[in-house]
Amino acid sequence: MRSTKLELVPALDDLSDEEILKLRDPVTVFLHDKVFESAGGFEIDDRVRIVIASLCCLLILELDLDSYSGLKSIIVYPGEFKTRHEHGIAHVDERRQSGESAPDDGIALSLADVVASVQEPYDGCNVVLHECAHKIDMLEGGNANGTPPLNADMDDSEWRRVFTRSFEHFSWEIDHGGETQLDDYGAESPSEFFVVTTEAFFECPDILVEEYPEVYEQLRLLYRQDPLSRMPPPEVEDDVRPEDVN
Repeated sequence: MRSTKLELVPALDDLSDEEILKLRDPVTVFLHDKVFESAGGFEIDDRVRIVIASLCCLLILELDLDSYSGLKSIIVYPGEFKTRHEHGIAHVDERRQSGESAPDDGIALSLADVVASVQEPYDGCNVVLHECAHKIDMLEGGNANGTPPLNADMDDSEWRRVFTRSFEHFSWEIDHGGETQLDDYGAESPSEFFVVTTEAFFECPDILVEEYPEVYEQLRLLYRQDPLSRMPPPEVEDDVRPEDVN
């Protein structure tokens, strides 16, 4: 499996050999079914496609590709790009973005930010995971509200209780200068909190389980994965005896 260039994605290094093998099929189908488009005059090569496809499929490793039924295309810009959002007649909002999701089509990504996500696989910020989590959130009805379709064995009321309380607490902490290691963009909305915690779930699960253990448990049930169990045990420093210090 490593010979298929998945070694380009350090975030996959913690997967077991069985999980790497299991990732092969969805990545292959994803590359075949999804349309990759360049927006910016550069050519998208196989390396870029494989990196993006691998990260997209990491989220659904224990699910299936139906989770991306609303994901038709991936538009790749060389760097940040502008989007245009109209609010009523008088106000037009143009913002620079590293990624964006459309409810009924695909996602747009900044290649520079994809590269940064790959180079820093444990910082809790990954533009591909972020936008793919939005697509999962939009799966029913196209609305991103922080409550994606849940698995049959999950309790909808428990999900809402955990995420509502956690989002309110997180937003209060951000507004009042509280300390958190999670991306403060998660305070923007319940949907952004869901995707920011998804990024942390895969990239820095130890931080998420420390700050919001109930959120971690709900995401573990949703994605049917346990990234915390993949982390190597912390290094323990050997005791230093006084006679060893000269």
